[in-house]
Amino acid sequence: PTPSAAAECVVPLRSELTARLAAMQAALHDAVRARLLQERGRLALLRAQLGAGNPRRAVTVQRERLCAQKAGLHEAAARALAQRRTALEQRRRELELLSPYAVLSRGYAVVRMGGAVVESAAALHPGDEAQIRFQDGETRVRVLGDGGEATRI
Repeated sequence: PTPSAAAECVVPLRSELTARLAAMQAALHDAVRARLLQERGRLALLRAQLGAGNPRRAVTVQRERLCAQKAGLHEAAARALAQRRTALEQRRRELELLSPYAVLSRGYAVVRMGGAVVESAAALHPGDEAQIRFQDGETRVRVLGDGGEATRI
């Protein structure tokens, strides 16, 4: 029925985005942990198979390989986390653009009376007190006449 209602339907809530990011971070953490456990198991198996030859050389080679895989895994995790943070930041900016208060920076104001937003000049009557919120602050006014003239209180 209103642009604000339409915006609320189109853009997910910040809490939903935050929850999704937390779930993604948890899944990523679990994946890293599972991969590390898998690699530790592999390392244990390789150690068990080292019986013949020069065990120090084989261990050194496997350690280097494991370190390289671990570094690659950390880089992949960091990239995935950075991508998700970027997406979350983009969603935050989208939410800010849809904020009713973002309109104030373009010279508009929000008129409230009794805590509720005044949507029509007809809702204001001589003697009514209202609050007008601008980009840089808020002021209280008293309606003088039906012509919409107001004075500061």
